[in-house]
Amino acid sequence: MGHESAESFYAYLAQQIPAPVLDSIVVDFARLLPQPALRVPLLKAHYEHMQNELSRPSIATFKNKSYSTVVTSRSSTSSSIDEAGSSDEEDEEYPSTIRLRTFNHLVFVIHGIGQHIDFRDGEFKSWNGETGVEGGNHAFRDIFRSMLETTFQDIPLALEMQSIEWHEDLHDPTGLDNVFDLISPEGASAIREFNKETFMDVLYYLSPRYGQLVVDSVTQQLNEKYRVFMDEHPGWDGKVSIFAHSLGSMISYDLLTHKPGEVAINGVRFSGLDFEIDNFFGVGSPVGIMILARGDLNIEDGEFTPGIKMPHCRRYFNVYHPIDPIAYRIEPLIKQEMHDKDPVQLMQFSAVKDHTFGQLQEQWEGLNGPVHGFPYRHDYALRRRKREQGMMEVAFAAASHSSYWMSDDVVLFTIMQLCQPVVDTLHRYMSARVPLPKLMRSIVELTPHTKVLLSATALVRDRCTGLSREQIVLIDKDRLYFLSRLSEVACRRKWRIQLTATTKAVYGEDSFMMKIIPSEAAAPEPGAPPTSNNASQPGVHIFKAPSTPVRNTWMDAINETVVKATSALADELPADKAPRDTANLVDLPTGKSMDYFNAIKAGFLKEKTANGWYDSWNDRWLVLQEDHLSCYENSPKLDFVGQFLLRTTKAFCYEREYLIRVVARRGAACEMRVQNQESFNRWVEVFERIPAVEIFRHKDLLENSPSSVLIMTESSRGHFSGAQKKNKGGEWLQTKIEGHQIKLDENDQEYVAFVIQVASSTAGHSIVQRRYSEFAKLHRELRKLFQPEQLPALPGTRMWNKFEPNYLKQKAIGLHGYLNEVCKRCANSRAQPLLLDFLELAQPAPTEPKEPPEEEHTEKN
Repeated sequence: MGHESAESFYAYLAQQIPAPVLDSIVVDFARLLPQPALRVPLLKAHYEHMQNELSRPSIATFKNKSYSTVVTSRSSTSSSIDEAGSSDEEDEEYPSTIRLRTFNHLVFVIHGIGQHIDFRDGEFKSWNGETGVEGGNHAFRDIFRSMLETTFQDIPLALEMQSIEWHEDLHDPTGLDNVFDLISPEGASAIREFNKETFMDVLYYLSPRYGQLVVDSVTQQLNEKYRVFMDEHPGWDGKVSIFAHSLGSMISYDLLTHKPGEVAINGVRFSGLDFEIDNFFGVGSPVGIMILARGDLNIEDGEFTPGIKMPHCRRYFNVYHPIDPIAYRIEPLIKQEMHDKDPVQLMQFSAVKDHTFGQLQEQWEGLNGPVHGFPYRHDYALRRRKREQGMMEVAFAAASHSSYWMSDDVVLFTIMQLCQPVVDTLHRYMSARVPLPKLMRSIVELTPHTKVLLSATALVRDRCTGLSREQIVLIDKDRLYFLSRLSEVACRRKWRIQLTATTKAVYGEDSFMMKIIPSEAAAPEPGAPPTSNNASQPGVHIFKAPSTPVRNTWMDAINETVVKATSALADELPADKAPRDTANLVDLPTGKSMDYFNAIKAGFLKEKTANGWYDSWNDRWLVLQEDHLSCYENSPKLDFVGQFLLRTTKAFCYEREYLIRVVARRGAACEMRVQNQESFNRWVEVFERIPAVEIFRHKDLLENSPSSVLIMTESSRGHFSGAQKKNKGGEWLQTKIEGHQIKLDENDQEYVAFVIQVASSTAGHSIVQRRYSEFAKLHRELRKLFQPEQLPALPGTRMWNKFEPNYLKQKAIGLHGYLNEVCKRCANSRAQPLLLDFLELAQPAPTEPKEPPEEEHTEKN
């Protein structure tokens, strides 16, 4: 080996020794070589190797990102268009990258025959009225949320989903069910009960009297929810679509085929919708067979003349399962020869879930070919599963009618139709036969260099599901950022030193090393192991860079920052010396930190650390800020975050509920509920510092506002008028557990606090937080006042994996139902003060009136 060149010897070492180990020992090995002629070539070979590695992207870069460079909002290496402010009139006719602006869409979901309590907005109820999330509506909307966050994460679709429930208006106030029970014989009671809840809906709808009731209920709900939505989203410029199932699709078809004021053949009058419909999705739809049964088709002397009334919307889609006995085709009624033309098969989500939107559209274009006489196809069919073939199709026929709510394929198809603005852009490329562009959101990368003004924990409402999820929300002068996982954002900080006039970075023992000499010994973080300190130089931190240029860049940056920091402090008046750190209101585990934002420079270096009787080199993430230098064990993961642009934005702040609703110029909105009054005040202060945000501050929520999540219906308000309240003599309460927050107790142990929204007839709206143990304590006290069978069962808990998100979601829903039942049981009873105290609504005990001072003086004398 002694006759080998330094380059060959180093190449041999690189083959035999892993790169991290070689990097840590090669410099020390070179020091052992006695002659500079041997030592210098080896170090030079190592330097060239490190330079080559730095120029090559590495998987480790993405696993533990250094954020060593400042990234701007636009890529400088590819042509791109930000469609927020421009269209195709750019320097390039077909740019390789297109930045998409957010486009809005509102979808109303209408159920079919049968009971569907899960379609009531703002309630955690299953389809049968029990507490939970069992039911097609919950599952369907959750699939939308999941797919938008994964497969369609690059498509900026701001989707709001709202539900329409009409079954209750048909059955509860009319007394139909009572009469049905009177005329029902004793036999086959289960079948008759099923008929009462399901098939009777079809007969009722076909009658003039009850058909009018259903049409009025659906029309009124659609118009009212649209009006409230537009009031809460000023400037909203999106499209509206209807997704209807079974009989709901027939109701929607009738609404969209009759003009306002028009009277149908059976005498039903249609008042009309106050808005235009973009897409009408009818799934499991009996429209074809019902217009045949009603005599709406032109059939004379046994001859059928094709033609039907088309819904007043831009596009009408009829989606069905091949073995669904309720669903029928539409296209043969429009053009008879379409009977021999197969419907379009929906794409299987499992086969394309990893595709980009461009790839999805190309594949869809191959399936959805043009047909003469049709601008677009109407009939779309799900694919049969293997077990639904042959004799087994009869067994699966009934289940197929409700399969749409759980179908990823249906949701995939629906989202692709809602993304028509993006499809139109891709069609321009396809027509020109040029490669499709890369589609991106018009966002900026969140990095430690971002100038964050405030970070806090908040419950953020999901627009698809209506449920709230705990997220970390950050704000700079241009955007809101939403992060879901605290574990990926919080970093363990080893130490932090303040930059003063005596702080300096100097050369180390070789061309890769540097020493940071603070003004005083840096205070380590609580619980952190001691760092390596030279006995003669306490507090000195020794680092090794991967190359000499990297080391020199760090030294220059630190020394320049020290000069700027000391000169800035000297120029400031004492009153102006406010803290420079980002305001952080996030509940962090012990030893974790998020103080790395507003960084001037960040990156990985190796720090020399004492490890028993020898020193070792450990990877450290170094962050340089205006007046501090911090050292962390790891870097955060900020790869994909939700963003909300603050440009001509309105912020509606409701103080009593700690609710903040931010509405963008074009109507897109986000809603978040912060933790407490301090957090609410800090958010308002930050918004006041941003010129693009106009603040509207309210003490309480507006009545009937969907933002409140706790929607007050006419029926619920009607029972608590002023006179009735006096007669009842009790306190009226409504509660809703809308989410949870993970907090730290006095021993720095994590626990879950469930967020309860309380609506009281005397105290208005308020927010309280309670642990599960406090629910258990309330339950024990109530058992002393009630018999066990008079109380609802307290949802159970488990001893492992308590912070798993799905488990906490189910637990919150269970406690929500429990608390609602407790409120009903405790009203106007001796247990009411116990409940009011639990909800922090107990009135203070009356105090004895004090006697006037003159009388007291007289008595004493």
